[in-house]
Amino acid sequence: MPYRLTTAPFLAIIGACLSSAVAAEPTPSTQPATRPVTIVTLGDSITKGERSGVTAEETFAVLLEQSLTEQGIACRVANVGIGGERTDQALKRLGQVIEQQPRIVTVMYGTNDSYVDKEKTDSRISVDEYRSNLQQIVAQLLLHGIEPVLMTEPRWAADAGPNGVGEHPNVRLERYVDACRAVARELEVPLVDNFSHWTEAEAQGHNLTDWTTDSCHPNPAGHRQVADLIVPVLANIIKPQFQPAGYRVERQTVLKHDDGKFLWFHPRVAAIPTGSGKPSVMMTLQKHLYTSDHYSGMSVMQTDDLGETWSGPETRPELDWVHENGVDIAVADVTPGWHPQSGKLIAVGAQVRYSAKGEQLEDQPRSNQTAYAVYDPASNQWTRWRRLEMPVGGQIIDQFNMARSACAQFVVEDDGTVLLPFYIGPSTAVPFSTTVVRCTFDGDELKFAEQGNVMSLDVARGVYEPSLIRFDGRYYLTIRNDLKGYVTVSDDGLDYRPIKRWQFDDGTELGSYNTQQHWVVQNGGLFLVYTRRGANNDHIMRHRAPLFIAQVDPQRLHVVRKTEQVLLPERGATLGNSGAAAITPDESWVTVAEGIWKDDARRRGAEGAILLARVISSEFQTPATPRTADALVSGRDPVRIVCFGDSVTGLYYHTGGRRTYTDLLATAMRRLCPRADVTTINAGISGHTTRDALKRIGTDVLDKQPSLVTVMFGLNDMTRVPLDEYRANLVTIIEEVRSAGAEVVLCTPNSVISTAGRPTGKLVQYCDVVREVARTQDVALSDCYAAYEAVHEQDSSAWRLLMSDEIHPNRDGHKLIAEQIARTITGREVSLSDVAPPRPALPHTFAKLRAKEPLKVLAMTPLDKSVGPAIDGIVSGAIVEVIPWAIDEMSLPQLEQDAKARVRKLKPDLVVIAVPRSATAASRDEFIRSYARIMNWSLSFGRQEWDVVVVHPDVVRPDVSDPQGIEPDVDELVRRLVDAQDLTLIARPPDSTAGAAAVFGDWLKRQWRFAPMP
Repeated sequence: MPYRLTTAPFLAIIGACLSSAVAAEPTPSTQPATRPVTIVTLGDSITKGERSGVTAEETFAVLLEQSLTEQGIACRVANVGIGGERTDQALKRLGQVIEQQPRIVTVMYGTNDSYVDKEKTDSRISVDEYRSNLQQIVAQLLLHGIEPVLMTEPRWAADAGPNGVGEHPNVRLERYVDACRAVARELEVPLVDNFSHWTEAEAQGHNLTDWTTDSCHPNPAGHRQVADLIVPVLANIIKPQFQPAGYRVERQTVLKHDDGKFLWFHPRVAAIPTGSGKPSVMMTLQKHLYTSDHYSGMSVMQTDDLGETWSGPETRPELDWVHENGVDIAVADVTPGWHPQSGKLIAVGAQVRYSAKGEQLEDQPRSNQTAYAVYDPASNQWTRWRRLEMPVGGQIIDQFNMARSACAQFVVEDDGTVLLPFYIGPSTAVPFSTTVVRCTFDGDELKFAEQGNVMSLDVARGVYEPSLIRFDGRYYLTIRNDLKGYVTVSDDGLDYRPIKRWQFDDGTELGSYNTQQHWVVQNGGLFLVYTRRGANNDHIMRHRAPLFIAQVDPQRLHVVRKTEQVLLPERGATLGNSGAAAITPDESWVTVAEGIWKDDARRRGAEGAILLARVISSEFQTPATPRTADALVSGRDPVRIVCFGDSVTGLYYHTGGRRTYTDLLATAMRRLCPRADVTTINAGISGHTTRDALKRIGTDVLDKQPSLVTVMFGLNDMTRVPLDEYRANLVTIIEEVRSAGAEVVLCTPNSVISTAGRPTGKLVQYCDVVREVARTQDVALSDCYAAYEAVHEQDSSAWRLLMSDEIHPNRDGHKLIAEQIARTITGREVSLSDVAPPRPALPHTFAKLRAKEPLKVLAMTPLDKSVGPAIDGIVSGAIVEVIPWAIDEMSLPQLEQDAKARVRKLKPDLVVIAVPRSATAASRDEFIRSYARIMNWSLSFGRQEWDVVVVHPDVVRPDVSDPQGIEPDVDELVRRLVDAQDLTLIARPPDSTAGAAAVFGDWLKRQWRFAPMP
């Protein structure tokens, strides 16, 4: 295939003329728009409209504003038409239009451009100039995130006088109309074809003189024709017909590493088909060596069970550094991708030359190029890195002297060719440009074939680090710039329309800058992954956390605000360059690493982790509480959610006195609706029924001025409130809440371990009443019981691990309730599986130590001997009373009873649980029940009055195997139980052979060092 270069010249022009203006632009607000949509009508005297026989109020601009307002669209239309103006003159004042920050600009020219004056033989400007001017106008508007709408001029009436060469004016105008249509088609912007509409009317016998004042300029009737034609086009831009695609997000940590020597960075994945249903997934990653942009050779990890277990990281010698005359050559920012036609995996990244100090070098021509390596799953072999050779870039300058395809999603075409997005330039010292290159690949060698148009922007470092995806037969490119993010689209994958600034669908700026964006295609929707300002993240460098995901309108090329949610939460770390890839037809993965450069990141929770977010297709639901959902998404109004219930709702012992689903619901809302100003209020009291609820609904609920109230009662009602009364009480609660102007969500309670006092069959009857009342009263229902039973049916063991005792959920059970209620409110799914125990793990203990108050510690043997020295290691001279908790020869049920009799009576400041492997249980169920209850009885009943920490059995006796024969993964079961209870587990670090005292002491030092100061 031939080499070709199709540079769009008008992009280079506008890049130069806008550089200073864009660079000087103030930091944009990413808050929701509170003002009406601004529309500017740009044009000549036909747009200006006001003249003899036409008042200002009769122009199409005013009629347009009236019509949109009648449709419920708040807007302001500014008419900036100037009589006699041409497109070249419009270009000169376009900056004034852009300064108004309109959402939409209509552009209507041609009558003056095409006209031949008396004693002249040519039009005022040529059709080619006209076309170029329109291209530049459109490109500048897109660059600023403004929606251009091109309009053809109305047709002249038949009785119009001839032009300077004796032609009817329509003869010349028609050529310019064709050029306008072509520009709209080529640059993919909306077109309002007035000329066609007026031509059709004339063909049907209408006299166009009736629509004009002088056979050219519209009269009031003509302006009405123009307005009626444009209104639906603008309405569709402002309120497009857009159907969100359902999805949910699940998160996991692949590995953690934070030893101060290096961090694992740039994790990216690709799925390798296996023929067995589940693909094998390869992850490429590198060590960040704590010098800016200094990376090791590439390592790999692999999973054959969709991330449940991983091998590696393994450093492959073929992918390591190459040493050459004192220079280290590496390949960084690698992205792997599967090539189905050859059955090989291609990894593509940036070739980098490092000095001995880790500085990137530009010490020879073409130092910064693109390299690739090939993996063959059949032989489990990688090739060495090879450079992708680019053609000679020009006689004067080498535009490919710097040519990188790095951090970039690429597309494998059906014919096996590969579309690689590049950023290029004569050196790294000048602004980069972006282009897409088609390459051939024969299973071994990647070769340049042809190149698309070049996109340039002379602002800061230009446009670079592009990422490409194919969606519904078109190609979408997202591009990084130091000040803004940009997007463009192509029909063939090579030639792209002018770049457009990323914005939300309400016209506000996305706020993503100096960071990459990537693509996900899931459940028939196109999604963008990005970071941005405006998420309480000013403490993060370049606002590079949290990581967001939102659906993109593929026609308008903007981010749909109501679909935005947090993909990976901010934990104090600066997230590195992320990656995204399709894994199965129903699941895509986004990967990123935590950059930890200061202890403040550790104090906020960062762990040097490789993080994985799964984007999974799911059914889209309409929000059941539309007013609350709208307020949460927009962030314009505060939302107060009161959770009304019994002990499951209340803050009690079954969650360690720290948080229940009420608190987790707030976390879910902020993930799903990052702009939400949401407060959740816990109005749960242990032992209460709906009778008790009605007595306190005024003070505990209505006086809080809620936006929404969740109502969950039943576990106590089933023991002492008849069904009919329960039904009537729920109806009364709904009426009371509605009368206060709040929305209601009725919740069925969680399922329980059936007992004589609370048999499951009876609970089902009470749940049925909740469902009936929700239906008859037309209120939202969150069926938590059904959610629990769905888990039960799929995995009874997993369901049991949601329970702290027979009726109360542990923290994992509360996560499920919060997820269910959040889905009901917003219509979107959220996963809280990654929510870890609170930090610091010992707030009560640390507070007393800082206050120099005496400390009482209850510690299971033999850890009792380690606690005092460990505390002295962080606070010398602390007054610590350690009470040994003798547990020798006790079974798990005996330990459970001992905890019940001992801990709450003692009221310690800290409890250290260290159940040994030798503690026996008769069955797996007994193990789970007794271990959970040991933790339960060790917690305070009310709010967190003391701290509890659990030590894993491998810390005390790593050499003792499991004697009770419960199951081979009993160590993992302990981890799950402790985490589900919302407690911190002290486990032995990998490869550690230290004694229990050292492990405990090191853990305590880390907690003390990274705990926030009061």
